[in-house]
Amino acid sequence: MNQKMLRAATVFAAIATLIVLAPLGAQSTEQLTRTIHVSGEYRTTIEADMAVLTLSVIRQATTPLKVQKEVTNAADKVIKALLSAGIERKNIATSAFNIYAIYNDDEDKRNEVVGYGSTSTVTVTINDTAMVGALIEAGMQSGATEIQSLSYQKRDAASLEIEMYQKAVLNAMEKAAALAQTLGMKLGKAITVEEQSFSAQSQDERVFFAKAMSAAAPAEEAFAPGSIQMSAAVRIVFELE
Repeated sequence: MNQKMLRAATVFAAIATLIVLAPLGAQSTEQLTRTIHVSGEYRTTIEADMAVLTLSVIRQATTPLKVQKEVTNAADKVIKALLSAGIERKNIATSAFNIYAIYNDDEDKRNEVVGYGSTSTVTVTINDTAMVGALIEAGMQSGATEIQSLSYQKRDAASLEIEMYQKAVLNAMEKAAALAQTLGMKLGKAITVEEQSFSAQSQDERVFFAKAMSAAAPAEEAFAPGSIQMSAAVRIVFELE
C-alpha cells in the first residue's frame, strides 16, 4: 500500500471511530443524568350538593300494546308527581323503555307466552339534596315500582378534579424536595408527569335503602347525603442538581 492510500485509510478509520463513539458518548451522558421518582397524592372529604335518582316503572299486560300503554301512563304519573314536587322538567328524563314476553312457568309449557312485561325508567337530577326523601316517596306513591339507583354527587366535579390533581402535584414536589435536601442535592425541573388515579366515592346506596326499609328514621334522614371520599394521585420524575 503506498503512502497516499495509507493516509486515506487512516483518516477513514478515524471518521468511522467518531461516528461509532458519538451516540455512545451521548448515551453515557443520558445515563449519568440523576433523577428522582416520586408519587404524590391528595385526599379529602366533601359533602354532596346534588343527587341523581332513577326510578323504575314495571308493568305487565296480556298484549304488547296494552303493556306499552300501561307503562307509559305510569311513567307519566311519576313525572307529574316530580313536577308537582318542584322539579323542573329539564331535570327529568325517561329512558330504558322495553317490552318482553312472559312465558309459562310449567315445565311442559315453557314456550307458551302468557303475557308481556315492560320497563321504563325515570331519572331525575336533584339540586337540593334535602328533597331526595320526599321525591322518592312521591315517585313510589305515584306508580314507580322500585328505586333503580341513587347517587350523590358534587355539582362542580370537573373543576374539583383539577384542583385535586394540582394538590397531588404539590404533594409530590414536597416529597421530592425533602428527599433531595436529605441527599444534599437540589431539586431540578420535572421531566415527566403521569396521572395515576382519581376517585370520588359516596356512601353505598344500599345503606340508604336499608335505612329507609327499616323505618328507623324519617325519609329525609334515611336518604340524607353522606360524605364523598375523593382522592387523586400522580407520579413525577424530577432531575437532581
